[in-house]
Amino acid sequence: KFGPRFMGTDSCNNAAQYLSDFVSKFASSTQVMKFTAHPYAFFGWIKIMVYIHFLSIILLMFHITGIAILLLVYGTLAVIFQFILYKEFIDPFFTKKEGQNVIGTIEPTETVESTVICRGHHDSAQIFTFLDKCPDKYASYSNNALIAYFTLFAVVIYDHFHPLSICIRLLIIFTIPFTYPLLQFASNEISIGAGDNLISSCSVFQVGKYFSQEKNRLKHTRLVVISFDGEEVGLRGSRSYFKEFNKMRKEKNDNSKVWHYNIDCPYLKDQLLFLTSDINGTVKLSEKMANHCVKIASELGIKAKAQPIVFMTGATDAGESGKIQFVKFTMN
Repeated sequence: KFGPRFMGTDSCNNAAQYLSDFVSKFASSTQVMKFTAHPYAFFGWIKIMVYIHFLSIILLMFHITGIAILLLVYGTLAVIFQFILYKEFIDPFFTKKEGQNVIGTIEPTETVESTVICRGHHDSAQIFTFLDKCPDKYASYSNNALIAYFTLFAVVIYDHFHPLSICIRLLIIFTIPFTYPLLQFASNEISIGAGDNLISSCSVFQVGKYFSQEKNRLKHTRLVVISFDGEEVGLRGSRSYFKEFNKMRKEKNDNSKVWHYNIDCPYLKDQLLFLTSDINGTVKLSEKMANHCVKIASELGIKAKAQPIVFMTGATDAGESGKIQFVKFTMN
């Protein structure tokens, strides 16, 4: 109905409004939480790294290695902070957009003793050219580009202290074909984002609708169903939400139990994963909760397993809640 939904676009905001209208029909309260982010910054580090690679080769030719080293260090920090750690390292250099999280709360019949958060996300990602056109070469393209970049870095450092001949320095030009394709890594085309991840938003809202019925209402557990925006651009929507959520809990001195059940990319039933870490393995999730869900899936005849997220494959919104001390994990 709404097509591709990149954060900050009319289609994404219209989808958020539609979801809000749906949730408001059964939730005790509904909120559209607005936040700002720089959506094109998330993959901006790739082009910055490639341009730094090109410029550093030129500087190397003229033996201006001091500046080249500084540029290469900056490019390396951009990779580490922007993608591996999901920090906002280069965001200020990109255009700011507004995103919208949709939050529905179903209150229990009696006093609140615990909270369960179920979440999906309604924004969709830029199409990754390598995965779309030649998925079997995705890993090799990416790895070869990083090898070329850091090979140049090593040569520049060596040349700074032990000047190389111009012939040897010219050889480094042959690293360009390995980094140049990365300029097309993320295309301007946006995916439909049904499996990643609108289906999860619809699923958690159906869960909310079920437990909003009087016969199914929970007694002491508040249920919060959320569709985040900005997940595909660095978890910006969930970061905004959990910062406010944690701030509110501290102000109210609320130490009640909280569980975060995160769903992302539930494509195939026989490939069900419950993640025990997030944000490229830098944030720990609940192994106990993940293993318990694996057990439940097994009892239902569904094959599943618990495992850490694979390094350099990114993150899910559970990574942002994982920075706060309550129980969380991702079903993938």
